[in-house]
Amino acid sequence: ISVPFPVLLALSQLAALPLLTFIGMLPLAVAGLYAVMSLLTFCVYAWDKRAARLKRSRVPERTLHGWSWLGGWPGALLARHYLHHKSSKKEYKLPLWLSVAGNLLFFSALLWLCNP
Repeated sequence: ISVPFPVLLALSQLAALPLLTFIGMLPLAVAGLYAVMSLLTFCVYAWDKRAARLKRSRVPERTLHGWSWLGGWPGALLARHYLHHKSSKKEYKLPLWLSVAGNLLFFSALLWLCNP
C-alpha cells in the first residue's frame, strides 16, 4: 500500500499526540488541542467542499489557512487528500506547507520546553 507523504505526515503527527502524552512528554491539554483543531479544520474543509458543489457561499482561503496555522494542519492535509479539496490549486500549496513547517517547528520547540 502506497501512502502519500502528506497523509503519512498528518497521520504520524496525530498518532504521536497520544503516545507523547502517554510517556509524559506532552500535556494532555496540548495533545487534545491539536487533535480538536485537526478535526475542526477537516470539518471546515468539508463544509467548503460542500459549498463549492452546491454553488453556495465559500469559506475564504485565508480562513482555511488560519485553521491550519492554529494547529489544524493535519486535518487540512487529510481533507485535501480524502476530499480532493484544494488539491489542484497550485497557489494554495505554499501557504499550506508554510503552516505545516511553522507548526512542526513550534511543536518541536514546545516539546523541548516541556522536557528540559
